[in-house]
Amino acid sequence: MQHIFADRTISISEFKQNPGKAIDAAEGKPLAVLKNNKPGFYAVPAELFEQIADIIDDLLLADT
Repeated sequence: MQHIFADRTISISEFKQNPGKAIDAAEGKPLAVLKNNKPGFYAVPAELFEQIADIIDDLLLADT
């Protein structure tokens, strides 16, 4: 069984009907969009994505 790294989930069919509403309902938290009951992708707020990108960049710089 695949772990889901979000407290909130939505089916891809429901997400496609109104993505904006789904994002708003997530209230700034990560949202797992499920395809066949498995995470297809995660929708994360831009601020969180930037934090993740910074952490990855820092790790890559520390590796060199």
